[in-house]
Order: sequence, then C-alpha cells, then structure tokens
Amino acid sequence: MLQRSTFSLAAAVTTVILAVFVSGAPILYPMPRMSDHKLSLAGLQRVRLVVERVPGPLRDLGVSSDDVESTCRRILRKAGIEPADNEIEQVLNVKLYALLDPNIEGAIAYVVGLRFNQPASVDRIGRTLNLPTFARIGAGLEKTEDLQKVLMSILSDLIEDFAAEIGRATRQLEKLETEER
Repeated sequence: MLQRSTFSLAAAVTTVILAVFVSGAPILYPMPRMSDHKLSLAGLQRVRLVVERVPGPLRDLGVSSDDVESTCRRILRKAGIEPADNEIEQVLNVKLYALLDPNIEGAIAYVVGLRFNQPASVDRIGRTLNLPTFARIGAGLEKTEDLQKVLMSILSDLIEDFAAEIGRATRQLEKLETEER
C-alpha cells in the first residue's frame, strides 16, 4: 500500500511540475532580446545595391556582373526591398569569389558573400560610422555546367534571409515599442 501511495504521489508531483513548467515556460524563459546590430535592420525598405566585379573564372563560365545585379534587384523587389541609386548610405554589397583547381576537372569552388553596411552613431567617440550589421555567405564546389543556376539560387537564399531578418527586426522593434508604452 505504501508503495502504491508513493507511486501515486510521485506521479501527481511529476504532473504538477510538468504542467507548471510547460505553462510557465514563456514566463520563466522569455525570448532573448534581439541583438542591437540585428535590431538596426528594423523598418529597412531601401538599400543601395553594390555588386563587386565578378572574378575571371566565373566570367569565363558565363556569369556576369549584370546577371548578378539583375537577379539581386529582382529578389530584393520580390522581398519588398527597393534597390536604390547612390543617394542612400545603406549599402548591400554582393561579392563572388572563385577558385579553379587544375586537379579537379569540370568543377569550380565558389563563395558568395552578402554584407549590409549602414551608418551607426557611436556616442562614445561622437561619430557616425559605416558599420556592417548583416553578413552571410554561401560556398561550395560545383560542376561548371551547373554553376550559374547554383549561384543565382544561393543569391536568392541569402537575400531572402536578409529580408526575413529585416522582418524579424521590425516585429521585435514594434513589440519593444508597445512594451515601453
């Protein structure tokens, strides 16, 4: 009888602890505040797009700066971000790297880099600096005949990630502003 009561008590305590833990989890463990560099992306609607010169091995395989830029502009617009001309200081920089190894025929190693810089005030030094607040890369080793399709797909993924981060930052800032009222 004592063993059965102990089991029932243990089961009841376990149930209560689980119920409190599960229902109280959001209260006990609030979501961490988004980092300031990510939060600085909130409300971003326009960026100046800068596509660095495409390296020779990629150009030799048919990848042009114009193709990269038009793909980036299309994906940005689709994500609700307007590519702007030189009049704004928020810069989305796209850079591609390539490496051919003569020992690996028909393949090329590549890196696609996406970096966003924007002005940020640093009170301690009394200056506004142009600082990176978002960066992502994609890299791989690909068959040369598949390269252009793969590069454009990676660019799409990186820019969509950038747009998603802007959306998260915007929602987080709205939440913070609501909590401060």
